Amino acid sequence: MIRHAIYALSLLTALVAPAYASGLTATQSVQRLVMIDGADGAEQVAFMSAESVTPGERVLYTINYLNDSTEAAANVRLVMPVPEEIAYIENSATGEDTNIAYSVDGGTSF
Repeated sequence: MIRHAIYALSLLTALVAPAYASGLTATQSVQRLVMIDGADGAEQVAFMSAESVTPGERVLYTINYLNDSTEAAANVRLVMPVPEEIAYIENSATGEDTNIAYSVDGGTSF
């Protein structure tokens, strides 16, 4: 099961779904959250490559988008599928001026 998750995470970073608006480009990335000891001895959060992930580790999915057009993009929908082995942490998704929804049934409902 973990091997599938690692494989899916590796593929996910290579597959970027095209945005369906003229001039809009989107990229996605996957990172794992790790705790490191800071210079002052306090633990700090760092994000590392998600080439391998073990059960219980937290993973950060990010979508970055850019509108290169001279016109505003309206009704843009960005979708980032994640492997079913990944569990969503309630209220952890954020985005400035966005409406974030997630689906646990393949997009049938949000």
